[in-house]
Amino acid sequence: MLRFLYAEPWRADYDRATPGQLGAGYDALSLLGRLLDDYPWARGALLQFAMKMGYAAGPDVDHPPVHGTWGEGLDTHRPLADLFNASVTIDRSDLSHVFELICGIYTRHGGSTAVTLRFMERAQGLLAPARFTHNAVIDFDGPRSPRTEDAYARVVELLDREKVAFTRHWAKSCRLDGTRVAADYGEDLQRWRRARDRLIPDPAHRAMFRSEVLDRLGLTG
Repeated sequence: MLRFLYAEPWRADYDRATPGQLGAGYDALSLLGRLLDDYPWARGALLQFAMKMGYAAGPDVDHPPVHGTWGEGLDTHRPLADLFNASVTIDRSDLSHVFELICGIYTRHGGSTAVTLRFMERAQGLLAPARFTHNAVIDFDGPRSPRTEDAYARVVELLDREKVAFTRHWAKSCRLDGTRVAADYGEDLQRWRRARDRLIPDPAHRAMFRSEVLDRLGLTG
């Protein structure tokens, strides 16, 4: 789906688009997450319905343009969508071993996100999650619910149990702490700290970049 938005002068007499033309609002997934938690037996049907509702019915590229205000076109009222986003990055050679196991966890325990794959080469950053020579990134994105969070926690437990090395996306739900960061990144974390200290030698200046999250991850010490 591609959605193009063009700014035009305001006029009061434009034909307002219907909700079906505009697509589902931002908080539609919040409602869906609650439904999936209350009615897990209907998960398949609900997710298929959400996929259809999440994309606007029109117009197509050959249709006349649809006009509306920013609020009508993007529906940014509260609450905003309560989404769940998480991922794990593994060595591509481990993918065939664990992918079906991960899908099995979601099937049995009610995770209600899309499970998608991306393939990446090693990134240059010392703390980049794509730290293997050839990476497979497994993303879990969709409506948030306790069942979905539990399913992701079980994925992390599975990888540890299977002794599969993996990293997690810093900006997503990652369930990380300083001990785990040190274990995942090893000497690269120490190299990153030494580079940081050379770049910002004054502890008072480094303290300007501190936050509760970075403290918890062990990145400010």
